This record gives sequence, structure tokens and C-alpha cells, in this order.
Amino acid sequence: MLTGKFKKDVVPDAGSSRAGYLASLKREGKSNMSYYEGIANEDRFWKLLDVMEDIAKIHGRYASQSINNDQSTNLVCSHNALRSMV
Repeated sequence: MLTGKFKKDVVPDAGSSRAGYLASLKREGKSNMSYYEGIANEDRFWKLLDVMEDIAKIHGRYASQSINNDQSTNLVCSHNALRSMV
């Protein structure tokens, strides 16, 4: 999610991401273990992601990269960690 590949209200492409592929299986009625649909409609997740991207841009980085000089702080968070922060 932190790569910038996913955007709110945009269905991921089935050919370019695992989340998109699993979402396409679900739309076809096939069982899968996709987490994407669980967060796709959560505004607080997208708001937090926007804040993380803004902070990273200030530091000339991507949200998935470290934001300090010694590389000890990463903005990489799991889905569950992001949900619990908001």
C-alpha cells in the first residue's frame, strides 16, 4: 500500500498486483484471502496513508522509505498496525 500503486476509489488492476488479482477473483465469486476489500472502503486508512505520503514528500522520499538520515525509522506499517493507529 505504501508504494503509491494503490489509490482510493480505484480498483487495482488484476494483472499488475496481487491485491488486484485477488479482488478480481472475489468479484467472480471465487474464495480468496484478499485483505484489500477490507480496507478499500475505510476512509481513515486512506487519510492516514495520505498523511504518511505527505510526510515522506517533505523528506524527499516515498512513504515506503525511511524518513531520517540514519535509516532507523521506516514508514512501513502492516495493515493491522495502520488500522490500530487511527
